[in-house]
Formats: sequence, structure tokens, C-alpha cells
Amino acid sequence: MNVIQQFRLGLHLTKLTNAVERLTLSQLAGHEPTASDLAKAEELEMLSIPFLSRFPRHVITRELLKNALLAERMGNYHRRNTILKLIEAMSRSGLALDIPEFEASYM
Repeated sequence: MNVIQQFRLGLHLTKLTNAVERLTLSQLAGHEPTASDLAKAEELEMLSIPFLSRFPRHVITRELLKNALLAERMGNYHRRNTILKLIEAMSRSGLALDIPEFEASYM
């Protein structure tokens, strides 16, 4: 994977994480997500499948785990939890490896 592909993947995963985090934060605050947030999340979801399917599942998992570790080190536990939920959802859809499978592949 070249530098441009890495950059595009990172940017896409960040946008996806931001959208999911916005939705979960608004739900935790007891607010209904705005139509704009829902539309953005829906659009990202539709774009994610074809884009992310170009990358190996272990690469997507690795990048998300690196982001989760960074969020944890910065004390942003909500973002870390959002990323872990995103990994779970993406592993169910076949776009990423679940964490035990990822760990087993590196042992």
C-alpha cells in the first residue's frame, strides 16, 4: 500500500469514526440525531463498503486499533469505545477482522 492509499484510508476511517461518534454522543445526551448527521452517516456508510473493500481486512483493523490506542492515550475513552464498536460492526460485515482474529493472525 503506497502513501497516498494510506492517507486516503486514514482520512476515510477518521470521517467514519467522526460520524459514528457524533451519532452516539447525541444519543447519550438524550437528543435525536440531526437530519444532517444521519444523512452524513448514511452517505459515509454507502461509500465505505466499496472503498474499504479494496483494502485487506487486517489493514483496516490495524489502522482502527492504532486510532483506538491513540484516543485512549489522550484520555478520549468515548472515541476509543466508538472505534472498538466500529471494528465489531465492520468485522460482522466482512470489512475488518474482529480483535481475537486479528491478534491470532499476528501470533
